Amino acid sequence: MQEQDIRRTSEYQQWRRDVKRRDGGACRVCEEHGNSHAHHIKPLEKYPDLATEIDNGITLCGNCHMRLRGKEESTNLQTVIEAVTRKPDARITDQLKRLNGKFCDHLINLLRSGDQDTRINAVFQLLGHLQMYPDSVEQFLPFLQHFLNEKNSSDEKFPEDMLIEFFERKSSARVLQVVQKYKERIRAEKYERDAETEEIKKLRRLAGQDDVLAQWYILGWSYANGRRVVQNDDEAVKWYRKAAERGHAIAQYDLGWMYQQGRGVHQSSSEAVQWFRKAAQQGVADAQNTLGWRFQYAKGVVQNYAEAAKWYRKAAEQGHADAQYHLG
Repeated sequence: MQEQDIRRTSEYQQWRRDVKRRDGGACRVCEEHGNSHAHHIKPLEKYPDLATEIDNGITLCGNCHMRLRGKEESTNLQTVIEAVTRKPDARITDQLKRLNGKFCDHLINLLRSGDQDTRINAVFQLLGHLQMYPDSVEQFLPFLQHFLNEKNSSDEKFPEDMLIEFFERKSSARVLQVVQKYKERIRAEKYERDAETEEIKKLRRLAGQDDVLAQWYILGWSYANGRRVVQNDDEAVKWYRKAAERGHAIAQYDLGWMYQQGRGVHQSSSEAVQWFRKAAQQGVADAQNTLGWRFQYAKGVVQNYAEAAKWYRKAAEQGHADAQYHLG
């Protein structure tokens, strides 16, 4: 929606009223009443998705509005307000923290929906913001992690380099930990690419062409167990999932096991049960035995001895020794 169209909406008019009501109709800079304007902290023409966020609005008198209009992205509002009032302003501090969170979400959404040019634009937007509000760096760690964890399809790495250079200058332990983890991953990937045999490279190409066996065994099992490649749970889950979603029974069982152990994913009994059940229904004895055990001991499911016996029996009839013992 264009800027002029947004200004005509009822939501925008309500936003103006809400901002002024929140601020008591007084200018947040000089505290004057009268001739008040609802001013966007992040400019409307550039950030239309933040147009009606109340935390992106501040009440200004006519004079302050004229002084700050058009300078939104080169003005630290906190500094301006505290220079006039000559005291810390908790209201603007808290508001900017909330706005930072919403701005971080905006940048992540750009990454999810955009191409390489959009990625670069998101980086420039963030760096411009942090030039004005350097103390807010840690609030944008979710963006940094999301950006660095993405698989960049372009060979152009300068957006990553810009971010790394900027964030490395910050002394925060949390920031440096994220940067260090990224660098370690890049080194591991380079080592892995250099060390790969021609066989693995060929199988990787097959996996990329939706060869289910290659996805499960070569790039799922191999990554999970560190065989012929550098062990990497995230990559193992990625390839297990590709094969599992295409109906590969053993991959479904292995993906369930990764969820059970919390390797490469957040531990989730419900997700584990979902994938164990899919594998069990396709006749995987290990999955049937595991499902029986979960129903027997109420692990991620409601306890049900009849269901436990049912799945133990299916596995036992295939010669699964543990299932035979449990069924007995």
